[in-house]
Amino acid sequence: MAKETAPGVYALTAESVPAARHPLTISIETSDSADLLTTTLDTTVGTAAVVHVHTWGERAIWLGAAVLAPGRRRFVAGTSSQAGTEK
Repeated sequence: MAKETAPGVYALTAESVPAARHPLTISIETSDSADLLTTTLDTTVGTAAVVHVHTWGERAIWLGAAVLAPGRRRFVAGTSSQAGTEK
């Protein structure tokens, strides 16, 4: 069962929810109206089952950023050091 942790905020612990699909009905009430929302809490698949794979496109972008970043710093440093020197 969900426990209220703050006014209007409820929390569940992972241990209290068995792995399954749980239908939920959420009631929302204001001073002049009320509504019911239905959804499903799916706890059958854990986050450990999700695998993040990097494509060559992602690697190319990171490599390009790594190559360009040092040059950009040199350019900024070069212009700031030249600003104080006059011929």
